[in-house]
Amino acid sequence: ISDSIVTQNAFIILEAIDIFENVGRDTSNIFTVIDNIDPELHIIQPGENFSVTENEIFTLEWSHSDNIEVISNLFEFSLNGINFDTLLNIPELTEITESSVSLSGVSSNAIIRGSAFDEAGNSISSISEAFTIIDGTPPNVAMINPVSGSVYSIFDTLNINLDYYDNVGVETINLFYKVNEEWIAINQENFSNNTYEWI
Repeated sequence: ISDSIVTQNAFIILEAIDIFENVGRDTSNIFTVIDNIDPELHIIQPGENFSVTENEIFTLEWSHSDNIEVISNLFEFSLNGINFDTLLNIPELTEITESSVSLSGVSSNAIIRGSAFDEAGNSISSISEAFTIIDGTPPNVAMINPVSGSVYSIFDTLNINLDYYDNVGVETINLFYKVNEEWIAINQENFSNNTYEWI
């Protein structure tokens, strides 16, 4: 049976002809031909050695085909190859083979899983090459103390309190003070637990 035929009303006609051109015919009962062939899908981009900064837009590109027709695509991404989140759902838009996307999170082993579905419910999934998502999120920092309007005298100890967070961890804290439009670095040897005692 041809892979392009899908019907619920198929039948076969048998015809026999003798040497005198007499014709005998019989028709089969009606039967169904179903589609049991999975679509094909290949993720082109991201490919080998691909890297992107998190939240930076890049082009997700793929190819797909089916013996009848692909009716939808689903793309998911994973930072660890185990847990997947939905990235892109494309229902009933079979002519689309690329889309602009961005990813959050940091990973040296990120992957995208693409799935293609046909009208008969057949589906296929394909995994991209592993790629790198580079940290592009700056730390969140907040100065808690000194508060606005605070007054300190020479030789006072000033407790500088701050709060900070980063998705991959804060590596360095730099403190500066300003005198006459010039920023001067503060000695940080007493810095601990989000507090610095500036003496």
